[in-house]
Amino acid sequence: MDNVNRNKPPIKQKIQVWDARMGLGKTTGMINFIKEHPENKYIFATIYDTEVKRILNELPNFREPSKAIGKGRKRNHFIQLVG
Repeated sequence: MDNVNRNKPPIKQKIQVWDARMGLGKTTGMINFIKEHPENKYIFATIYDTEVKRILNELPNFREPSKAIGKGRKRNHFIQLVG
């Protein structure tokens, strides 16, 4: 017997990773793509605070995980945001 939960519809996911050297337009391209396809949901991951600020400025519907909401851990709030 498989572990599929038959009470829920299957989840269709599409994950796309944009990877290239710095300065080649990944962030600009992604911002433009998101603006052109607002009907989809996105997770934008970056380790740079300047990029976080840029994304939040360009895409006001995006939210940064909060330590305060996540009770000391951004991870906890991230799980709430995507859950």
